[in-house]
Formats: sequence, structure tokens, C-alpha cells
Amino acid sequence: MSYEQNKPAAFSSVLRFLIIKSLLIFFGLNFTHPSFAQSTVQVKVDLPLQKWQQRRASFIEDYKKALAGDKLAINNIDKLLTVMERSPFERTPLERLEIYGLFYLKREGFTKESFELVAQQVAWGLYDTLRYASKSGQAEIVDNERLFLSAYIIGGEQVKNDAIKFIQNSPDEAAQIIERALKTTENLNRFREPSDEAWPTAYGLERLLCHYRQKEAELSKESYKSCPIESDLPRLPKEEWPQAWERTKQMVRNYYRINTITKRQ
Repeated sequence: MSYEQNKPAAFSSVLRFLIIKSLLIFFGLNFTHPSFAQSTVQVKVDLPLQKWQQRRASFIEDYKKALAGDKLAINNIDKLLTVMERSPFERTPLERLEIYGLFYLKREGFTKESFELVAQQVAWGLYDTLRYASKSGQAEIVDNERLFLSAYIIGGEQVKNDAIKFIQNSPDEAAQIIERALKTTENLNRFREPSDEAWPTAYGLERLLCHYRQKEAELSKESYKSCPIESDLPRLPKEEWPQAWERTKQMVRNYYRINTITKRQ
């Protein structure tokens, strides 16, 4: 089993450097400031990683080392899988979807049981996203992280194609499984706080732009207020959580339909 055959899919970076210039005019960022004009040093903004992002990076590193036969990394992976089997809702939904793709879908292929498990994690992840991410953060999680399809993409082309084929050939059974997954997620999570201090706050242009402006102010020796910590970022009021859950259910139902999933794969 070679690394090239089993390497994880490329994960989106938290830092979206490539989009900064396209946002200059809209957000009024100033690259003509003397501190930039007189300097040949390119400014790099390193966003502080949240706890779950650090853990995610460590897991990916362990996975790579385990493929190369590193015993400590293999032991770490074994411990992680044991925890996942006992507590399937440990870690953030994005982490769980990666783990499902790498260690279950890639190994066992598509099954109805995995379809239900993935739908549960997608629903939980989307519900967290609607409650805790900004609009740009929501787009980043759904589109860049490929929330709905990430586990199948990581699992491999055959797994993804088998999932689509199942939805195409057995739409009624697929819909029943989705409803069962939504019910399970609702019973476990509907009014719970998300894990790891609202992980969706790690996404969104607002956080990136704030840290960029802070760095610009430091270079020009100007004062700039500190960027907000995750707990200070805007969140959906708790009284609106039921509506967010209803929207979550509808989005999950709509996505895993024949016409939708074949267009968005």
C-alpha cells in the first residue's frame, strides 16, 4: 500500500492569500501606503490556528507517517479510531468526515451504513456552520471544504461514483436513510453547543482581513484595535437555532437528490 495510492486529498488552507488582491477595492485595503511602497518585503499574515485546526494538522501528519510505517504514528491513529468507534461525535464534523473517508470509505467502499454516518456528520457540520460562521465563512466551509462531498472525495473516485449510483438507482431508500440520519443528529445535537469553541469561526474573510489590517498598522506604526477572539464574533441568536436546524434539514435533503448531487460532484 503506497502513500501515493492512499494519500489524503489536498486540504484547503485557512489562509486565502490568493483572494486578497481581488478584494482590495471592495474592502478599501491600501497597498499604496508608504510602508508598502518603500519595502520589498512581502507581508504575510499568519492567522492563529484554533485548537481543532492544530489537532487536524497533527492527524494529517500522523497519517502520512503511518503510511510510511512509523510505529508511534500508527499507535496514535489506532487510539484515534478507537475513540471514534466509541464516541462517533468526538472532534469536529470536518475532522470526522476526513477520518471516515480515509479509514472507512477508502478501505470498505461505499455502504448504506456509511451513507447514513456521513449524512449525520454533514448535518451536524452544516448546523454548526449556520449558527456560528459568517456568510463568507459559510461559503468557505460548504464550497472550499466540500462539506457535503468531502468524505466521498477522500474515499476515492469509485466510492464517490457508488454513492451517486445508489442515489440514482434507489432514491426512495436514500431519502429514508437521510431522514434517519437527520433524526439521529437532531436527538444528539439540536440544542448543544458545538465542540471546540465554535469551529466555524475559523473561516470567513472577516477574520483574515482584520489580521491583515492589524499587520498593516504594525508596519506603519499606527494603532489598530485587536482582532476579536472567536467568542466575540457574531453568532446566530439561540432563539433562531430552531430555524437554522430546519434550514439544515432542507439543505441536506435537497443536496442528496439525484439532480443535485450529479450536478455538484
